[in-house]
Amino acid sequence: MRAAYAIAVSAFVLLAGVSCGGSDQDSDLKGVPWRWSGLLVGGDSTGLSPIADPANYLLRLDDDGSFIARADCKSVAGTYSLSGSDLTLELTPTAKRTCGKDSRAVEYIALLRRVATYDLYEKGSLALGLKENVGYLYFYAPAQ
Repeated sequence: MRAAYAIAVSAFVLLAGVSCGGSDQDSDLKGVPWRWSGLLVGGDSTGLSPIADPANYLLRLDDDGSFIARADCKSVAGTYSLSGSDLTLELTPTAKRTCGKDSRAVEYIALLRRVATYDLYEKGSLALGLKENVGYLYFYAPAQ
């Protein structure tokens, strides 16, 4: 849990400082297996919730306008649209599978449905802004 918290806090600090913007960066957004590292609700780091196992929560946007995601024991797919820094994900129905008691799969899928914007940052970091400015999902790209 400490490692996940350190990753999430590092991502928050990095994301708070250096933005690369939206539409000019969408080629860097696509084809990357983004790992969910944290959730920020509210406006400061006290609302930061780290993700214990980021490898279980993935998101990849493909060039053809489709995306796939892993939500712990569940697979999610759908389509997306980009316009400037706006990002909308349209999820197809998912299986009614139940993951373990510590899983955040249901929460992650619900949050993906609320994505409204994106920002790419240096060092392979991504923030997805939620509708109504209620928070951010933070992701990082694994080293390749």
